[in-house]
Amino acid sequence: EKSFLVMNVDILTKMNLQKMIDIHTQNNPIATLAVRDRNSSRCLLLNYKNELCGWRNKNTQEERISRMEKDLIEKSFSGIHLLKPTIFEHITQTGKFSIIDSYLEIAKTNIIQCADHTGELLMDVGKPESILEAEKYF
Repeated sequence: EKSFLVMNVDILTKMNLQKMIDIHTQNNPIATLAVRDRNSSRCLLLNYKNELCGWRNKNTQEERISRMEKDLIEKSFSGIHLLKPTIFEHITQTGKFSIIDSYLEIAKTNIIQCADHTGELLMDVGKPESILEAEKYF
């Protein structure tokens, strides 16, 4: 079964996608998510193998844990997903919903791998002023 890449529409990046593909191929998870060190109020919680275990809102201290493990690492999701088609068998929501909520539910019974690309250029161009900044790099 061939996996496919999904990238949020407002993301521009120069990240090494081949590295993410290699991690996905080697570990054979249902999904691989691009993550990085970034100051954010919301973060994914990963174990030492870079597998998704939970989510935290640092402003409200709300946490959602899918898998109880020690010493979870905080990383920010970059909006880039590498998915197996079987992921759709596990997504039950319809209409507008947070994909992170789905991933947290799926992570209870399936491995969702994360690929760290800290240090590689990634820009959110969802606001007009960020487009001007992006023109310097792209």
